[in-house]
Amino acid sequence: MHGEPWNRRKDGSVYPQWLSITRMAADGGGYVGIFRDITRRKEAEALMEHTTR
Repeated sequence: MHGEPWNRRKDGSVYPQWLSITRMAADGGGYVGIFRDITRRKEAEALMEHTTR
């Protein structure tokens, strides 16, 4: 499972992140979540969209 939810920093500002959740098979299972701040990527995408119009 993966997606792009919004999260909140300690200072209260909101930012986009990439979140991936994987089920583990060892020792009864469980889940591992990995997230990454994708603010710069979203800014670059917005700039590219703006310049191509």
